[in-house]
Amino acid sequence: MLQLNRFQFKLLLAFLMVLDHIDFFVSDNLNILFKILSRCVAVGFAYLVVDGFLYTKNLKKYLLRLYGFAIFMLIGNHFFNALYAPYNIVIRNSIIMTYAIGLTMLFILSKVKKNFFIRFICCFALFYISDFFEGGFIILLFMYFSYIYHDDEKKRNIAYLIFSAVLFALTLNFSLQSKNPIIFMLKRCEFLFISIIPLLKIYNRKQGLNNAFSKYFFYIFYPVHLWIINYINYIMVK
Repeated sequence: MLQLNRFQFKLLLAFLMVLDHIDFFVSDNLNILFKILSRCVAVGFAYLVVDGFLYTKNLKKYLLRLYGFAIFMLIGNHFFNALYAPYNIVIRNSIIMTYAIGLTMLFILSKVKKNFFIRFICCFALFYISDFFEGGFIILLFMYFSYIYHDDEKKRNIAYLIFSAVLFALTLNFSLQSKNPIIFMLKRCEFLFISIIPLLKIYNRKQGLNNAFSKYFFYIFYPVHLWIINYINYIMVK
């Protein structure tokens, strides 16, 4: 059976992520297909953040790295959005910040175990803040389930399935109010994050390539590939 280590798993997710972001250059049908195929990407990286939380030797550095690159991306987005403003091109992607917020949630859950009130208030605040960034509460709930059921694959998958079913029901309800319910469902198919389950079967949790390149490449690749794609779009419409 095919097995992917952490670095290889990231490469697969990065490839699918690019497919999701080239909607400017492909047909509507291809765009929908790529969107469906890539619904596992955001949660896939979120799962790796949970893994990193459980196995990192220095949580403080991990948190600072995530928040640092998240702020770096937000600053870059602001610069490019100002440049592209006359052409109605906007970069809204900011999921690194959502991962950082999710990692903060896991830290609180692991450290504050007896005081339910403090846990609830802190997590509620983080869920509220996350909704201002890409992925929002969906990513945080996914990370929560991945954390509490990390060592129980069956319970983890059941939690994913229930969560996916709830998202499907909500999306279906909204789709019935649109002119084309099927297209609405296909374009807002976050419930298909459930496709991460078969991918996690081939992820063996081994480190794989472990150097500065593997450590920082994806933090840089995520914002830079978006800036490049949007810059090409800017050149095309300019």
